[in-house]
Amino acid sequence: MQDGFYSRYYKQDEIYTPPSLSTYRGDISIGRFSNLISYIYNWGFQYFLAEFLNFKTNQNLVNDILYYVQDNYQTPIFAKIDSTSFSITGDDSLLFHDSIFQRTQVFPYLRDTDAKDFFKAKSNSDLALCLKSGGDEIIIFGEVEGNHGNRLFKKDFWDSKPLYSLFGIGVIPNRKSSKGLIWLENDIFLKKTIVTIEADNNVFGDFKRIINFLDDFMLRGNSWDFRSSYRYEPYILRLSEIMNDHWNSPIDNLISFIESIVYPEDTVGEIKKGSSLILLPDMQLR
Repeated sequence: MQDGFYSRYYKQDEIYTPPSLSTYRGDISIGRFSNLISYIYNWGFQYFLAEFLNFKTNQNLVNDILYYVQDNYQTPIFAKIDSTSFSITGDDSLLFHDSIFQRTQVFPYLRDTDAKDFFKAKSNSDLALCLKSGGDEIIIFGEVEGNHGNRLFKKDFWDSKPLYSLFGIGVIPNRKSSKGLIWLENDIFLKKTIVTIEADNNVFGDFKRIINFLDDFMLRGNSWDFRSSYRYEPYILRLSEIMNDHWNSPIDNLISFIESIVYPEDTVGEIKKGSSLILLPDMQLR
């Protein structure tokens, strides 16, 4: 990508100048962010999930995924799991850390696989669920479908994915009798555990609203009064205030500040009471 922003700030033969929201908006063409939205809904949701699933309120969902993944292969992973965490996989991502795969085993333990299958999984899957027990670590790979979650129920979808990808998370239209629910289903023939999130669920809805707000912000700039459009969404108003305050600051400073207001006690660990996650009882397919 050689638009004005990237060529100006990232050429190796030039002095690096930390970009800001102001300079970024000035360097890209009008509507550039809008043209990327459909991609962000899909691939951006993968990044969002990697963070979202590391919060305590979602540990019950993670535990259910683990239960069915182990049940599908009739193989326990650890007698006791000390911690779980999700990370981005795929060598096309800057957040992919190959080092975490150097000292881990992959689940399931398939005798007829080799290093090529493991390499394909870490290079081409979407998520890795990392489990620790004492000094031992195991990874379970998974897939994300932000735009077409129903594809996760099709055999040809999984035939095109790495052998070691065992679970999938996707967004689907609302089902007839429900609105905004999260479904956990286990396909015993495909041996895949599938989580689908209805489009009206707050998990995906809030994600989309934030992306749409960012589109507005980058199109209109910091001089527009967002209170008229987002008066019913205080979390977006708060984000607009933060972005206004950091309009001319390096983007790294903005990201660091946003990270600083995420409470560490909310991340992976003991589940808090009163979880807001809506989860239906599990269903065995077929």
